[in-house]
Amino acid sequence: MTNRNQNSEVLLTYENIQITEDDLKCLKASKYFNDKIINFYLKYMYRTLLTVEQQSKVHIFDSFFAEALDQMDESRTIRWLRRVNIFEKDYLLIPVNVDEHWFIMVICYPMNVGFCHSSVLHRPRILTLDSMPHHSQDKMKTLIRLVHNFIRCACVVQLNMTAEQIGNLSIRMQNVNVDVKEQSNNFDCGIHLLLNAEKFLIDSFGISENVANAGVEFRLSQARAKRPAIRNLIRRLIEATEIENAVSKPSIA
Repeated sequence: MTNRNQNSEVLLTYENIQITEDDLKCLKASKYFNDKIINFYLKYMYRTLLTVEQQSKVHIFDSFFAEALDQMDESRTIRWLRRVNIFEKDYLLIPVNVDEHWFIMVICYPMNVGFCHSSVLHRPRILTLDSMPHHSQDKMKTLIRLVHNFIRCACVVQLNMTAEQIGNLSIRMQNVNVDVKEQSNNFDCGIHLLLNAEKFLIDSFGISENVANAGVEFRLSQARAKRPAIRNLIRRLIEATEIENAVSKPSIA
């Protein structure tokens, strides 16, 4: 997870995420990804991989959302959802860290949670894409229960539904452990989270591989190549920002 006491110089600010030299060290071989690398790449992927229309159907929570689930109530739900109506989205992506292990969860079709929808395809469900699926079964059950509680609170504050109308979410929402490639070591979970999130979006919206790979090789067959790919991406963004700042800086006569 992120070291909140970092003092190194900020190299890049991307959508309010400040990347420092300490954060780049997480991209070295055998290092764990921290919150800022995870949040940065998810935001970058969202902005560059999806069209504006596709973006309107997706919301990606930052990594601190999962940490807040165990204290979620209606007032906290209001604060988390003050800028987004989750019932207008098809997919809610939640990066999760449990016992220093990263994985991604996806809430599909939350808008249908209040209805006995006849379409199996659009039935509300919680997908878990975990490259180490047996690492903590008991905590996973707790996490699913916390997600149900969040959805229940969101139904109250955003849809004005009563408890009777919401019903039993464990029945209404199917829980699915998606079969994904397992990691071959104990430190690449962050890479697998990003690759699984990327593949989910590409498959869900039918994005062609050529479009997904435009400019940078994001769809990499080897997980180990993702580290230098993200590091080079950040370096390019830093250089582009420096050039932009130099051009916009007024000249002194």
